[in-house]
Amino acid sequence: MNPKELIRVFLVDDHPMMVLGLREFLTLSGRVEVVGTAAGAEEAVEKIRNVTPDVVVLDIGLPGMSGFAAATVIRGMDESIGIVFLSMHDEEEFIQEFMQSSADAYVLKNNPPEELLEAIEKAHRDEFFISPSLSSKVIREHRKYTPRRIGLTEREIEVLVLVAQGLSSKQIAEKICVSSRTVGKFREGIMQKLDLHTVAALTNYAIQKKLVSAPRG
Repeated sequence: MNPKELIRVFLVDDHPMMVLGLREFLTLSGRVEVVGTAAGAEEAVEKIRNVTPDVVVLDIGLPGMSGFAAATVIRGMDESIGIVFLSMHDEEEFIQEFMQSSADAYVLKNNPPEELLEAIEKAHRDEFFISPSLSSKVIREHRKYTPRRIGLTEREIEVLVLVAQGLSSKQIAEKICVSSRTVGKFREGIMQKLDLHTVAALTNYAIQKKLVSAPRG
C-alpha cells in the first residue's frame, strides 16, 4: 500500500499502555498511520481540529466527557470522520447507546486485534461494524428502533456536557472562549430542543445519554 493510501487514525484512551500497544499494532499492519493520540475527550477534540484524521478510535469510558459525547462532537466537526468505539463492555445498555450514537463501529477490547483493523477500514468506507461475538439479534432490534442523533449541534453538546459537570455560565464562557451571554443563548436553545428547563434535568439527561458519568458516592 502506498503511504498516501494509509488510513489516518487518531487514538483516544486514558491508558498509556493501551495506546502504545494499539499504535504499534496498527503501524505494523502497514495499512494505518497513527496521526495523534489523546488521553481524554476534550484533548482529543482540540487535537483533531488540527490533524483531520480519517478515523478516530475512542474508548467509551473516558474521564470527563464520555466517548459517546465525544463522538457526537467530532462528527459535528466533520461528518466524514469515521468513529470506532473500543470498549470492554458487552452489556446491552452500552450496545443501545452505540446504536443511538453517530459512531460506525463497536469493538470489544478483549477480542482479537484484527477486529479493530477491520472496524477501522469499514468506518473509513462509511460501513458498519460490530464485534461478531455480540448478539446480532440485539443489534438488529436496536438499529431498527433507536435514532442515531440527539438533535443538538456540536457546540450545544459541548455546553450541555459542561453544564452537567457543574460549571457556571461564566466558567463555561471562559472555557469555550465566548461571552456569558452567548452561553446563556446556548443553554436556552438546548432547553427548548430537549424540553428540559432546569440544570438538574439537563444533568440527568446527560447522564442518561452517557454524555457524562454519574457522580460517585
